[in-house]
Amino acid sequence: MSVLSADTLKQIEHRLISQKVLTPDKLKTLHAQANQENTPFLSLLISQKIISNETLTKTIAGINNVPYVNLSTVKVDDSVLALLPHEIAERYMAVPLGEMEHSLVVAMLDADNVQAVDFLSNKIGRSLKVYAASEDGIKNVIKQYKNKLNQDVATDLDFDDQSVAERSEEHTSELQSHLNLVCRLLLEKK
Repeated sequence: MSVLSADTLKQIEHRLISQKVLTPDKLKTLHAQANQENTPFLSLLISQKIISNETLTKTIAGINNVPYVNLSTVKVDDSVLALLPHEIAERYMAVPLGEMEHSLVVAMLDADNVQAVDFLSNKIGRSLKVYAASEDGIKNVIKQYKNKLNQDVATDLDFDDQSVAERSEEHTSELQSHLNLVCRLLLEKK
């Protein structure tokens, strides 16, 4: 998550009070606790489960007028993952969601950072439609790149459970034949 301005923090607090997540008194108590523990206020809210990371991300996106998407349980198609290289996705915490009106649709952790969005757009050579997503959501999609890579490697090596078992049986049978031969040769020498 990007560093938030004091104004954005105040807007978050105001929304949490207006949504009845916090009372003004509870807000003061939590601020005092955060100061005493030398902990960022929003981190304290999340660690105490007053607000979830997804809810916080959605609230910040709303304040910054950036569309929000929850990726915590999303499965992205392999053909869509191929639209943005894994290395770029990891480095910029940005993942592809699809294509819309000749633009690549991505979810980013720092979606309101115009410089980061422009840099990413120039890096991949396409215009972007950007959504905000939580770190956990982005990581969920990045894991899918790794799962795809593991599947591709297994396919390339022609490894599946059955072939591994068959090969193991072949090697065991071959080993048993060699062992029998060695035993016979040793017995013949006696």
